[in-house]
Amino acid sequence: MQAIDRSIQGRVHRSPDIFLSHSSRDKEFVRTLAEDLAFCEVDAWLDEWELQVGDSLYDVITRALERSRFVAVVLGDNYADSRWAGDEMKQALARERREARVVVLPLLFGTIRVPRFLEDKLYLDFRTQYFHGLVRLAALVHDVPRQHVEETVRLNAPESIRFKASVMSALSHT
Repeated sequence: MQAIDRSIQGRVHRSPDIFLSHSSRDKEFVRTLAEDLAFCEVDAWLDEWELQVGDSLYDVITRALERSRFVAVVLGDNYADSRWAGDEMKQALARERREARVVVLPLLFGTIRVPRFLEDKLYLDFRTQYFHGLVRLAALVHDVPRQHVEETVRLNAPESIRFKASVMSALSHT
């Protein structure tokens, strides 16, 4: 596994795979997701890993949103109450339109309804099958063909942390 450079210099020049936009009140789930993504060799940008004392929240977050390949919008129970998360999603959707490619990846967690402006997007559902969602998200970032991912998930049925290594190994044999 390649180590991520989280030094001050590394943070400025790095282009993470995925920015995790979320309500701070859903942090426990998002922290677990970020750790699991790191295990799957996905460079996830998580505020508590990246922000340093004295940083401008606006400048650092804006830079990370623009440099990350994808922005995962974690739609948890508290998402609608987070002004920051809403602003991050607006910026990511504007970038998606500007670049004419998929940038925003909705991730469902909790009982929240999908916001109207995301209704036409496919989403990953982490509510009932967390590890299926994790494998699908990591595979998307690693550009693994969807057919191969679905076959791997069907055959390996990831249901716990111990399955991550075998599933990721199976996915890497494309």
